[in-house]
Amino acid sequence: MSEESQSYKILIVDDDPKILRVLGKILESRDYNVITTDKTDLALKELEQSEVAVIVSDLEMPEMSGIKLLEQAKEISPKTIRIMLTGHPHTVSKDDASEVLAVHRFLLKPVSVEDFLDVIEANTQLYLMG
Repeated sequence: MSEESQSYKILIVDDDPKILRVLGKILESRDYNVITTDKTDLALKELEQSEVAVIVSDLEMPEMSGIKLLEQAKEISPKTIRIMLTGHPHTVSKDDASEVLAVHRFLLKPVSVEDFLDVIEANTQLYLMG
């Protein structure tokens, strides 16, 4: 990972504390600046208050769907790369088509460590090219 990408935040939003812990540790082991939360309102506050390179959100969150979260993230921080993480790809319907435009990439659970790191690295670089 380049030194430049280390200064940018990666925000992970999931209602499963185990997933937050594991993904956070994976990224921290590569010296990423990682913020994890299980609350969509806290994720949106983080986007308002600081520069976030990549946000990774679970699709099914208690307060609002991950798609709605990423739509709002796009409004708050259009440059932030938005990634949807889901174990239920069939729950994204055709009615969500316009909203899916707020998502740069979909990842299916379970995602391998290598694939997750590859996606984060590639999308951090995309953010840097901005």
